[in-house]
Amino acid sequence: MATVEIPDNYLEVLNDFGEIHDLIRTAVKSYAVELATRKMEEYKNAIEAMESKYGCDYKRFITLSVNQDFREKVLKRNSEWKDDLRAWEKCTQDFSIWVERITQLMQAI
Repeated sequence: MATVEIPDNYLEVLNDFGEIHDLIRTAVKSYAVELATRKMEEYKNAIEAMESKYGCDYKRFITLSVNQDFREKVLKRNSEWKDDLRAWEKCTQDFSIWVERITQLMQAI
């Protein structure tokens, strides 16, 4: 566990609302969840952009990418698809990581 200095004027205010350690733990947890949620939303937005661009989700894209018709209709018209696929895969993995982190934060005391 880390030690953090808290200015006296903050402590004076917090004293009026209960046990300082509990209040600080709650505040830090809330802020950590807020930051993690923002990060998760960044990945979600990137995933949604790819889904919009290709008209399907990541798993469906992987399945379709081996289909000759799909390759001719979509992939040949977009030379960036391999880079998109790598970025999409990374965003999908990172999104899952942040969902798990938020879940753990929410379950933590």
